[in-house]
Amino acid sequence: MQTWILTFNRPVALNRQIDAFKSWTDVHVFSNHPHVQLTDDNIALYKDQKLNVLYNTLSDPESIAYTARSWNNIFLKAFKTEEEIICVQDDTHVTAPAAFRDLILDNKDRFDLIWGPAGDQFFYVKKKVLERVGWFDERYLGAYCGDADWLKRVWQQYDQSKLSIAEAHDWGFSHNSIGVERYIPTGIQSKACDPNYVNQDQEIQAKMQGRNIVLEHSQAHFCQKWGHMLNGTKPINRTDLPFGSLLAEIPWYPWFEKKYMERV
Repeated sequence: MQTWILTFNRPVALNRQIDAFKSWTDVHVFSNHPHVQLTDDNIALYKDQKLNVLYNTLSDPESIAYTARSWNNIFLKAFKTEEEIICVQDDTHVTAPAAFRDLILDNKDRFDLIWGPAGDQFFYVKKKVLERVGWFDERYLGAYCGDADWLKRVWQQYDQSKLSIAEAHDWGFSHNSIGVERYIPTGIQSKACDPNYVNQDQEIQAKMQGRNIVLEHSQAHFCQKWGHMLNGTKPINRTDLPFGSLLAEIPWYPWFEKKYMERV
């Protein structure tokens, strides 16, 4: 099984994440920054071709996160050959890697999606979910709202008995949780292990004179698409909310779907 780590120039977090998964999965790094710093042990792993590093060459060292497109790029790379993958952000702190490994391996045959505990921090996903639900919506910018949108679509369109969800955001909910929240904290202290760690909201506001227009755009797109605001509506699986998207999904990569997927 492959693990794909999405990284944003956070070397301490990245190497901590590689160490958490390298003993039981094939680790692939997808970097949105042109420089990836590895520890000596992980450099050796890379030289032995046991660690793969891919660079998003369209990204800029000063750019902010673009997670919707990044996850889609990871899907493009992984699902050409794989039927299941783990997706995890670099700063997601797995506190007990061995116990977490056992948790995922013991439950992955029961579920096609294991999600949690807060947004796209971590998710295990089978290709059949992508085939049924489609891509992350790249109209969401930065790291805002795209994870909630995709999860809402999965919830509405997929067999809910095959979903394990533990979502701690104010729009979140729990369903068939296997307990990933016991091993992944959601506080900023668990993420900010790098000296250069920057909160995305603060970074954008600093560049935009105190206004986060990236967040404003993404929230407006979610409201236009679903007929309700994301935050403050909780949870997104409420039955009294409008059902179904008001906007058509975009088949972002039709060539991939034609060659590598069986859309159902």
